[in-house]
Amino acid sequence: MKCFLMSLLVCFCSCSRYSNNNINDLIASDYCVMLRTIENKYISDMKHKYNAVLAGIGGRMMYEIQDIYLNFHMTRIVDKGEARKIYIDFVSELLARINEDDQIRPHLSHSPYTAKGVSLQLIFFREENVRPLPKNIAIVSMYKGYISYSIWDTSTNVYKEIYEETYDEAIQIVNSPCSF
Repeated sequence: MKCFLMSLLVCFCSCSRYSNNNINDLIASDYCVMLRTIENKYISDMKHKYNAVLAGIGGRMMYEIQDIYLNFHMTRIVDKGEARKIYIDFVSELLARINEDDQIRPHLSHSPYTAKGVSLQLIFFREENVRPLPKNIAIVSMYKGYISYSIWDTSTNVYKEIYEETYDEAIQIVNSPCSF
């Protein structure tokens, strides 16, 4: 809990530009607060839906909302197909909430906001803090619209990327009638 509150404090501070009580400071703070309101509801809903625990939050939003960073931990054993479905649900839900909010739209670097502005990471565990077996996905992450899937390599004790695809490719697979 302390870690969450500290990361939230750092994020709020990084959203503001401090320069002798400039009116632009208030504007920057306002859109960061708007984004945090959207994110807080989203985080709560993902916790209820997937038992996902927020492990990190941040972004690039000095003058406008350019990038959003979120990191979640989950106790769940998943293969690539299930990890993909969960991941697409996480990202599409976040994008929908951001794009549906009329107040935040003027503060987005691009509208509609797309997956290229989201850096979201899901870390899966077999049980609390126990890494999955190498046959299961350990991490799914995305940067600039590319999703990567990694396993925990027990022989080297490091995460090893096994597959990469674009966000659009992943959506097509999830939405196809033959998706496994």
